[in-house]
Amino acid sequence: LTPSLFHPCRWCLHGPVTQKQSQMSPVFKIGAVFWAVCVYVTNASGWADCDAKPPELDGAFEHAFWAAQPNETQFYVQYPTATLPQGPKGWPVMIFMHALNLGWEWYQPQIERWASHGIVVVFPFIKSQTQDDTVYPIVSDTTGKWLQKGLDLVRDMASGASAMPPGLQGTLDLANVAFAGHNMGAVSALRIAASSPKGTVKLVIAMHPFPCDIGPPPPPYTITKAEIQQAGDKAGLILFTSEDDAAFGPASWTAGREKKCFAAATGNAVFASFSAAACDAYPDCSEFPTQGPFGKLDCKGKIHATGKGHFCPCSAPGVPKWVSPQQMWVTVSVRAYLHHDLDTNAACYDLLYGSGPKSLSSDANIADKQLQKKSSNSPVVV
Repeated sequence: LTPSLFHPCRWCLHGPVTQKQSQMSPVFKIGAVFWAVCVYVTNASGWADCDAKPPELDGAFEHAFWAAQPNETQFYVQYPTATLPQGPKGWPVMIFMHALNLGWEWYQPQIERWASHGIVVVFPFIKSQTQDDTVYPIVSDTTGKWLQKGLDLVRDMASGASAMPPGLQGTLDLANVAFAGHNMGAVSALRIAASSPKGTVKLVIAMHPFPCDIGPPPPPYTITKAEIQQAGDKAGLILFTSEDDAAFGPASWTAGREKKCFAAATGNAVFASFSAAACDAYPDCSEFPTQGPFGKLDCKGKIHATGKGHFCPCSAPGVPKWVSPQQMWVTVSVRAYLHHDLDTNAACYDLLYGSGPKSLSSDANIADKQLQKKSSNSPVVV
């Protein structure tokens, strides 16, 4: 008998043994024990894995929206209203900062998807939903201040110093928090993670950040390689861009520059550049509604300035046929880290780091990638 016969995951793949199999060979008796152990490991976190609840679909949790304004800072919160599963201490949290000139509706479907999988999403505004979501005057922050305010709110809610969202059952899990953002928000997420104590967050998601160490504008608006390294040393890092992002210069230049910035990361990290074909499928402004709640979004003023590639992480408000190709991988990443603690036996881990037909490595929408695991204090390219 080889050692591989006794690996729990081998028995998970083949399922429980039958009584006939058990009588045929003592190996199957051992296998049954390992299968039981494997089932326990799979469900030990209390959260459904990515094979049970696929990340490209809504999760099992009903969720609700809440607008709050403690201490004169406006927050939108999307959160599960279901009973907290047995096992977790509380609901994991993602604090998400929007891009320059964009507001809630540019990310709402993604946020609702994440909440349906059991994530509380806290979305801060610098001034307000209306003021942040305009081309001019510009409302910006790349210091991470508003992500920190979001974290302060989460801590206050967990301690009872601030009210919980109505209908949220259970508490918030301060050991499983992520900073995330797009564009300006991505820089904020990297910067505040870099400057925070290790353990503050478990994951940093930076979608289309300003390329590092360049100007104009000079730092602190752009991120530095040193900050990327510091953020990646303190938490898992996900960095997404696209090969047609023209927000920072020629589209052909951005993805390569972002990958060079990513090279500063020395911990567990994933880089993915999404293809021009995938991101150019973003709807034309002529498809956006001209009436109703999305009738005054100034699509042309926003998208024409940066190109469709920069909007690849976004929704298209009022155009539901578009689904961001990055949405699924943010969902996988958050669940792999905040639900399963990057457990190598989890299906979410396999989707993120594996090579199967449904993995990130096999996604036809991704033009370039680099997967990195930290082993023996050194980064190892997977």
